[in-house]
Amino acid sequence: NIIAPNLIESYPTGTENVNILVTYDKVGNNRSAQKEHNSKISYLWGYKKTAPIAQVINSEPAEIAFANFEANSDKGQWNYEGEIYLTGESKTGNRCINGGILTSQSLSGDFMVSLWAKGGVPQVNGTNAAFTKTENGWTYHEWTVSLSGGVVTVVSNAAKMDDIRLHPVDAQMTTYSYDPFTGITTQTDANNITSYYKYDSLGRLSTILDHEGNTLK
Repeated sequence: NIIAPNLIESYPTGTENVNILVTYDKVGNNRSAQKEHNSKISYLWGYKKTAPIAQVINSEPAEIAFANFEANSDKGQWNYEGEIYLTGESKTGNRCINGGILTSQSLSGDFMVSLWAKGGVPQVNGTNAAFTKTENGWTYHEWTVSLSGGVVTVVSNAAKMDDIRLHPVDAQMTTYSYDPFTGITTQTDANNITSYYKYDSLGRLSTILDHEGNTLK
């Protein structure tokens, strides 16, 4: 889904230009960007390809996946069918998935898989998570998976699931959810800590809260 040719953009910085290699998806969204001598940044787009839902530092576009289930057509490079969505119950955004099995594309290397779940104990490639924590009724699960041309398989075991991430272990993923009428509603950092954006009746940003409900701004 990468369109060619790739574009090298050049920006003046003092006495020399800095080249940035940029790739785009088939609808023209930024797929990756890499400044000379810096880590590549890859992106995933959601909400029918209108907004970035994931930014990942130090990864190739084909090495990442993220599903927040906000739009039926946006699977974030996960593969799944027969899903049942729940509206109004989610860790971030407005929807989660109720049960199901997700699989990645074929991958090689060491990867981190994480998700939030409620009402069951999901597994990845037949194993329980090595690390968990609970927040606002949802339980965070995290795995490290080594692959050599294999896939990641997430089995819900009847759990509701949200924000399912996949990326190389040495990469950093930040994810986002949105309200199409106002703007960003959550930002979740590389440590899976979420900030919540609140708006007034006129659609203006009024407050930013941390994951414990404390006011940040």
